[in-house]
Formats: sequence, structure tokens, C-alpha cells
Amino acid sequence: MNIISNIKFLEPRVSNGYKNMYGRCLVVGGSRNMSGAPVLSGKAALRSGAGLVELVVPEPAYLPASSSEPCYMVTPADADRTGKFSKDSVDEVLASAEKADVIAVGPGLGIGENLQLLISELIKVPEFNIVIDADGINNLIHIPHWPNMARANIILTPHPGEMKRLAASISMEYSPDERLENAAELSLESGTIVVLKGAESVVAFGEDCYVNNTGNPGMATGGSGDVLTGMSAALWAQMQRNQADEDQLRNAFDAAILAVYLHGAAGDIAEDKCGTAAMISSDIIEALPQAFRTNGM
Repeated sequence: MNIISNIKFLEPRVSNGYKNMYGRCLVVGGSRNMSGAPVLSGKAALRSGAGLVELVVPEPAYLPASSSEPCYMVTPADADRTGKFSKDSVDEVLASAEKADVIAVGPGLGIGENLQLLISELIKVPEFNIVIDADGINNLIHIPHWPNMARANIILTPHPGEMKRLAASISMEYSPDERLENAAELSLESGTIVVLKGAESVVAFGEDCYVNNTGNPGMATGGSGDVLTGMSAALWAQMQRNQADEDQLRNAFDAAILAVYLHGAAGDIAEDKCGTAAMISSDIIEALPQAFRTNGM
């Protein structure tokens, strides 16, 4: 196992740059009772430098999502009677996905057969770059032999509970005390980048692993993972746009490392302002500009 310590930061923007140079991100998520999660991901993607951000949400989540932020686009999709994406919405989501450099799927998604169909259709497309988080993972594990089906470039961002379920879905042994080994094995077995969240988050690309040293206990709050999802998508979109000739999974690895580092750095800035007990996930987003500036971006 190789422990990676180098962090690849974004290059300075050129004076004649334009929004399409900095990537287009799509956030697929939300449901009737969970409209806030994709909003957090979308706002984090914007604050992490994505040139364009679009949210696709089920119809019941459209109004709260669209009224929460004027700087991203929101597309409503067909919903089933429970307020989640319907079977008919799959083609609508795919149409938006084809225009995106990176797709983030999972925040507030819910769980169900239609959502498993949606995930399976997304991961089949070799040209797609996908960050899968939260209920994206909770649906993925119900897709038989999902690593064999996956053709897209994928970042998985599980917390320890989701990591345990991912391991079980591919008959992999799991030990909560062996975070590096768990992340590396899942990455090797599934052909994905794995971000195992928690204190000292681990980012694994096969045998290459990075252990993060930023962040604090105040970040253990609802929505913090949704922020990381949006950041990961935005940074990957910028890296793949600027380095299109490089391997996409290597770009994904670099982006995931930078995302967890800046996520924790923003959390540390927010802690100085709010303390740990009172910190909420939007405080992390508000601290992102300072985290980026401090690191020369």
C-alpha cells in the first residue's frame, strides 16, 4: 500500500476564461421530504468553482430546490406517488447527464426499485463521471453484481455504515478498525475511487491511499456529506476539463483528495466562527471561499 501525501491544487484561472472551461456539474437527488440535500450539494459545487451547476429533482422537490439558490439551474422530473423519481424519470435524468462533465447522484434520493433502475442506467455509460453518495450507495448495493455492470468512472463516498454495506454487497470482508485496508480493497474490487468518510477520511485508488488531516467533530452534522459530494463533483469537473488527456480515474483521485482536504479546511474555519456544537453544514459552505483563498485558489 502506498500512502500519498501530495495534494494537487487547481491551477490559477486564465484571464480569458469562461464558464464552460470550469466544468458542468449535475446533481441528481431529492424527494418530497428531502429537498435540502441536493441544494447543499449544488451550493457546494458552485462555491467549489464549477462553471455551471444543474439540479434534477422530482417534481415535489422542485419549488424548494429552485427557490433556495438563484445561481444553479433546476430541472423537475417525473415523480411517483411517494415523491421520489419515477420509472419514467430515468430518461429525463439521462438527458441531463449527457450534458454534464460530472454527475453527483444520491443526496436525498430515497430508496426503491425505480431508483435502483436509475443508478444502474447511469453506471452503465462509459462516458459518465459519477460521484455516488448517500442513497445513491444505498440503492447501488441492491443491484446484483454492480461492479461488473459499471462502465462509468466512479467515486464512492461512503460513511462507515455505508462502507460495511458496500463490502457485503460484493462479499468482501469488512473490519471497522482497518479503514485503509477496507477502502483500498473496495477500490480494487470495484474499480472505483473510494472516499471512506470519518475522522481522518481515507481516499483510495487501488493501493494508493491518502489520509486526510483536516476537519473536526463539529462536521458530524446532517448535510456535511452532501457538501462533500458537491465539492467532489465540481473539483473533478474542473480537473478533467483542464487535463482531458489524462486518465479519468487519476483525475478523480486527485479531485477526491482535494475535496476532502478543503472540506475539512472549511470545517476548521467554520469551527473558529461557530464552535463545534453549533456548526451546521451551511457554515462549511460559507467557509469555502476562505479555504480556497488560503490555499492559493
